[in-house]
Amino acid sequence: MDFTKDNEDSYYIAFKDKIVIIEKNGKSYVVIEDNNFNIWSMEYFNNKLYIATNDKVISYDLKSKQIDTCIENIPNYGDFPRMLMKIKGEYLFVTVGSATNSGVVGPDNTWLSNYPNHHDYTAKKITLKGLSFGENNNGAFVPNGVQNIKGQIIEGNNIGNSTILIYNLTTKAYETFAWGIRNINGLDFSSEGKVYATVGGMENRGLRPVINDSDYIYEVKKGVWHGFPDFTGGDPINSPRFEDQQGKVNDFLLEKHPGSNPPAPIYQHNEVTALGAFCIDAKGALSNKDTMFFYDKICNEILSLNMKERPKSLVQLGSKSSISNMKMVDDKLVILENNAGILYTIKLNENKDSAYMKNNLYISLLVVTLTSIVSIILLLLRRKYK
Repeated sequence: MDFTKDNEDSYYIAFKDKIVIIEKNGKSYVVIEDNNFNIWSMEYFNNKLYIATNDKVISYDLKSKQIDTCIENIPNYGDFPRMLMKIKGEYLFVTVGSATNSGVVGPDNTWLSNYPNHHDYTAKKITLKGLSFGENNNGAFVPNGVQNIKGQIIEGNNIGNSTILIYNLTTKAYETFAWGIRNINGLDFSSEGKVYATVGGMENRGLRPVINDSDYIYEVKKGVWHGFPDFTGGDPINSPRFEDQQGKVNDFLLEKHPGSNPPAPIYQHNEVTALGAFCIDAKGALSNKDTMFFYDKICNEILSLNMKERPKSLVQLGSKSSISNMKMVDDKLVILENNAGILYTIKLNENKDSAYMKNNLYISLLVVTLTSIVSIILLLLRRKYK
């Protein structure tokens, strides 16, 4: 599920195969539905909905009902198929996750039976060391059962995995904004226009398992390789940090690394596969300007992060709750709860001494309706960071 809002204060809620509008007056109806859809995310811009579905990004004109393809043949069939989107000015940013855990196809890839020839595609040309893994001597950036040779050059694909694409909403041209980013679970922009993202670290699985990794928040820099699959959290994969019980570490897959050492994250979490939805209070509506909010899937809570202090718990969720996405909308933090299908808002009260949560929209997973507005006021600790 995902959501967005237009200039008329109407909300659009994306389900797997349809999008429903909930107008300001409470009227709700299906805007577009297609059984072939598999919607990952959605954004609104100039009376059009931009929809990431299956392996493409399309636009839907809300007046003419015309559908146009913006980007297609995206290689998102792997471990992290969900594509996130975010609009900044006249540009649409689109994330593409890695196909594998750490660059090598193996038995941990559950998609292998459906896509036997799939693998990680690099966005730029790389040179490999020629390492082999498992009984089939699997190489990196090649299909299952295919070996690498030392010095092998892999040419860049038109659209690579572990990337952010940037699509010009005016010219309709697109290019790679940044690469070497394993899988992005949340994306937003600061008041200065900088791009930040929650990124999942490598896991202890597959033919090239990585232990002791974590999730991160990165500032994503244009044109920069961010390290995947040979660096994580700014550290090389052969660092003692990632030693197993026998004192062994993984070797590099790449013979030559693009540019200098990749950038370090601005925040390192204490778990892997934990960080999810993410947004930035660029205006300082709820706290200091550029305070970050992120969802911890393991602890099931939303935290706030100011660069001057450690993360603070903002909302502790119930055991049956799960956050699909959250965004800053009109000076409010809007949160889409996935399991019950509830859209929450968190905003300051009138005297700005605290924040409160109002359950103002109820979205049934089966039937989408607008309930009468029932306020559930929860006093939340709000602290100004100094």
